[in-house]
Amino acid sequence: MTEKHLLFAVLAFESDLIDLAQLTAACRAWVADKSKPIADLLVERGWITAEDRGFVEKQLERKLAKHQHDPRVTLNSVVRGDVCDAIKQVEDADIQQSLSSWPSSGPVLIETIGETLGEPEQPKSRYTWVSEVGKGGLGKVWLARDNDLAREVALKEVKPGSASTEAVRRLIKEAQITGQLQHPNIVPVYEVNRGGRPFYTMKLVKGETLSQAIRRHHEQLRAGHEDPLSLPRLLNVFVNVCEALAYAHSRGIIHRDLKPENIVLGDYGEAIVLDWGLAKQIGSADEETAPVVLTEDAQSPATRLGATPGTPAYMSPEQAAGRVDLLDHRTDIYGLGTILFEILTGQPPHRTANPNDTQASRRASAPGHGVDRAPGVDPATGRGADAAPLAKIATIHDLLQRISESPTPRARDLDATISRELDAICATAMAKKRDERYHDAKALAADVKRSLVHQPVSVYRTGAWERLRLWRRRNPVVASLSLFLAVSLLTGSVVSTLFGLAAKREAGWGNHEAKRAKT
Repeated sequence: MTEKHLLFAVLAFESDLIDLAQLTAACRAWVADKSKPIADLLVERGWITAEDRGFVEKQLERKLAKHQHDPRVTLNSVVRGDVCDAIKQVEDADIQQSLSSWPSSGPVLIETIGETLGEPEQPKSRYTWVSEVGKGGLGKVWLARDNDLAREVALKEVKPGSASTEAVRRLIKEAQITGQLQHPNIVPVYEVNRGGRPFYTMKLVKGETLSQAIRRHHEQLRAGHEDPLSLPRLLNVFVNVCEALAYAHSRGIIHRDLKPENIVLGDYGEAIVLDWGLAKQIGSADEETAPVVLTEDAQSPATRLGATPGTPAYMSPEQAAGRVDLLDHRTDIYGLGTILFEILTGQPPHRTANPNDTQASRRASAPGHGVDRAPGVDPATGRGADAAPLAKIATIHDLLQRISESPTPRARDLDATISRELDAICATAMAKKRDERYHDAKALAADVKRSLVHQPVSVYRTGAWERLRLWRRRNPVVASLSLFLAVSLLTGSVVSTLFGLAAKREAGWGNHEAKRAKT
């Protein structure tokens, strides 16, 4: 692959094993004969030793692993502007194709103002924009290199062509809100730049989204290869997200666009809530915490009544109805409920259905009461079928109308194997009436924690049998021993009774024989 050959040469240059002229010459020589690796050419010319080659190859593998083994992204992350210009001088279609994802003159250097002790302010190149990693309705996110701190960061800018005054204001507002929400499960913001090309930088979180983790979990379930730790891991992630939102609510901020795609799971257990672009201030913060403060250039007009900001599949009824005057922390509670619903069932609670989906009737059950057999459930497994069991919805307008007017679906209606406790937790978080939802995200997290250790939850009534079932799950060893002892005692009692009856019968027969002998 061309990118790997170029990457080896660039890393050799970055390690001071060859100079820029040798880098260009090696690329030209490799273009003339692509039958051998560029590493061989460097060794044959005596520019690097076999030991140097091994060192560079180890560097190359580490860099590839850091970027999910994507050679093009890895190459972009290490190339400077002068190296890019040197490589672009080599006339080869494969090389030009490899460089096609770079900006017109290589990775872009972003100049911010740096201050040197005892010297006047002078501009310096702070960031190198490496490659695009994502985009949304407002912004575009780049992988960038912070040259001052020698680290990779995520850099978000307004999409080119959309840089209106309002778009820039929203970007700065997002940066200020996110930057002031300092919580382990909220992405940290490093810097905001208001210059000619506004952007802000934040921690680069590498890993999969919660959406991808949920999809993999349910694929394993359908394949019959369930990992017993998979669901508890997802539920623990959900608890972390709830606690992050509880903190944001304490600062007077709601997210308004909660969904699994906006949560990234890091390689070392992190669960980071991203994309606070639709975040909104909702009055004063708690007495114990300081409110989030926005500067004048981040203030934006109030969202007009009837607007529906957010992602339709995860919207609350008040969002779907355009009632922005009703949005508060309970709107986020509903959003958290939709995430829990997807963790449990493998699909969002609301979505436009395939025209071939069969329409299934739904009933709104009171919190705390599940069903033993649900429509749309595979009787062999107890799990929902792959086809969406929701009513047919042809358009987004129909979807929003259904969310705001129709009963909210229950998780156990899709999968009867879901525990009644988790079903009740999910239903309470997603209650259509705001006053019937959890009063805060901490209470929601607490109930999920209780369910993880098989304790009774606050929103599901448990009888004596249910409490016994939960005790047995909490204490499987003791329960097994108790059952064994009970069975042993019962068996012993039965055997003892049988022996007693046999003895009485034998004694009676002996008395009968004695009487006969006397007569």
